[in-house]
Amino acid sequence: MAMLAIALMTVSCEREPEFVEDESWDVWVALNSEIDGIGTWGTFHQNVLEALVQEEVASIKNSNELTDIEKNERLIMATCYYWSFNRYPVNSDGDFISYDDLKNWGRDWEASDISSWEYNNIVEKFGLDITEDEYMYYVNANEATLKERAPYRWSYYVNNFINELRKAVTVYELEKDKRQTKKGIAVYNVTYQVAIDGDTRYVQCRVLINDMTDESEIQIKNIAEYQLDL
Repeated sequence: MAMLAIALMTVSCEREPEFVEDESWDVWVALNSEIDGIGTWGTFHQNVLEALVQEEVASIKNSNELTDIEKNERLIMATCYYWSFNRYPVNSDGDFISYDDLKNWGRDWEASDISSWEYNNIVEKFGLDITEDEYMYYVNANEATLKERAPYRWSYYVNNFINELRKAVTVYELEKDKRQTKKGIAVYNVTYQVAIDGDTRYVQCRVLINDMTDESEIQIKNIAEYQLDL
């Protein structure tokens, strides 16, 4: 876990606060670390999706237990959601991972979502040797099954996407605010480093931990490409 590798850390308390290991905060920081309206995760989520599909495609192609017909069927199933998943909106609050949303999205998926343009891009991107007629026939003939499994495929992708986001976030600097901290309430100034696809930015946050109510809050104060600009 990236959060365990904490660099340049200055802590004025005796032990590391528990929120440092809260993985959901890592994801929230990554999803909300925009500069001039440009998020760090836009291209990243496409790259994660493509990597997962490429991995599955390679596994199918290299299988010695499948016939050529079975391979083509598996390859179509592995790739047919690709462009639809790329278009699916990613909510910066993390709401996109709700199971109800996944089920609703699955019901909305249609075989007609895959046009000749999508087909051509899929076979080129993943190196498939499948004719358009064969590809489209399989998708239309199995539309009900593909609609049913779409939410589960999306859920698998989202889990991997979130894990990769967690790896991209580390704590760069952490300091307890002695002036704001009082009995039962601790306040920290934290700078996170978010490094995605060669894009690095620093996210300056303020964290409040209320031991009396078991509540915690995080607020982004500033975001900069360079730490000295904070």
